[in-house]
Amino acid sequence: MADTQLTADSSRAPLSLSRILPDVYDLAPSSVLLHGQAQHLRSYLAQSCRVQLIAPDASNAHSTRIPDADLLVSHDALSRVPADRLDERLATLARLAADALIVVDTAPTNPRPSGESAHQTIRSCDWWLCKLENHFGRLYVRSPLSDRFAVFRTWPERGPVSVWRSWQRLMRRGSGDETTPAATTPPTPGEAAIARADAEDHNGTTACPSCVAGGASFVGRKVGFDIWQCIDCGLVFADPMPTDDELAEFYRSHPRNGKYTRKADSKRRRAARRIARLKRKVSGRRFLDIGCSIGGAVEAARQYGFDATGIDLDAESIRQALQLFPNNRFLQGTPDEFAEFGEQFDLLFCTEVLEHVPRPDHFMRAVRRLLAPGGLLYITTPDIHHFRVPRNRLEWHGLKPPEHIAMFGRKALMTLTQRHQLAPVHIAWDYKPNLKATFRAVD
Repeated sequence: MADTQLTADSSRAPLSLSRILPDVYDLAPSSVLLHGQAQHLRSYLAQSCRVQLIAPDASNAHSTRIPDADLLVSHDALSRVPADRLDERLATLARLAADALIVVDTAPTNPRPSGESAHQTIRSCDWWLCKLENHFGRLYVRSPLSDRFAVFRTWPERGPVSVWRSWQRLMRRGSGDETTPAATTPPTPGEAAIARADAEDHNGTTACPSCVAGGASFVGRKVGFDIWQCIDCGLVFADPMPTDDELAEFYRSHPRNGKYTRKADSKRRRAARRIARLKRKVSGRRFLDIGCSIGGAVEAARQYGFDATGIDLDAESIRQALQLFPNNRFLQGTPDEFAEFGEQFDLLFCTEVLEHVPRPDHFMRAVRRLLAPGGLLYITTPDIHHFRVPRNRLEWHGLKPPEHIAMFGRKALMTLTQRHQLAPVHIAWDYKPNLKATFRAVD
């Protein structure tokens, strides 16, 4: 099973995985055995953690090559074991690690036909607790999470404060302290030679286009672009950046407009929910959407009583916006060009734009000029240091030059905004690798 691929049988996996991650990090294991769908945890564990995968049927658990570990994580695998073989399987697994965290299916709402062997051992939470304690000793029930599955672990609960601290550690993982992401698999001798040659060719003196304060370390190459990471703020960026002409040509043939048009209604509804929350935090009613695309957020702002404007670099997007929402003002251009008019706005909306900008510092300077005193900036951008992003940043699909060329984490975004007199109001955490942040203009 691929590390990031969920099967049709595992629609419960995202929920249960999000619940057990704090438990795993709370224990801080140095070696982990992953059983069944727990293999999804592999890319989230620290580089220093020794990881061994066990097949869902535990067929390789008898191998003498598997060393004792600090923690065994079994996810949605034991409920697939026939009842007559379960005790043997549990006895084998119990010998492998000092502690265990086990997710089991307790009551599937859609039982499978008898000819399928996906889930063969389905019992109540109390039945599982008794069965597991026979092999693992005293167990603590982390949930049940729902009427469909439960989580058991060998170490005791330590209360909500401990869980919250675990989440905090999880969110801070890789927040700029790492300068060179590690690959998930060791490089071949040929790849290692290429990497050494690349490092020799790059002297690490490239300046960060965001904090403009320090050097950057070379990460690698992706689709012909050199990728760097700032030593100070953690920004991951392409250098040299594509030119304005190259970007204009790239976006001229980009298929995004057709996709946005098909999703216009859903995007407008999502923007409306966000604007409804932000409206309570501003006193004025002048609204600007930077990178407005076909104008869904601008129309949503107008419906909430704002005097709404949208700007975008792409002429085709502006043309479609004017056709779809003729009651609003739409202009083609950059924030820097628009700032020359001297207009200021009480609420600036900037969603999924910052990662496309070749000069983030210059861009944020223009954004600050467009904000009225005390105005609010709402910004979203992918989070390169999120725990779901592979430790080898080059493998992440979100890093895709020349489209996404400046990838921020929390530290990089805070550094950039503070340099331009923007104080954080709220930075939301998302299970998806996204940053959603609100800032207020201060003198």
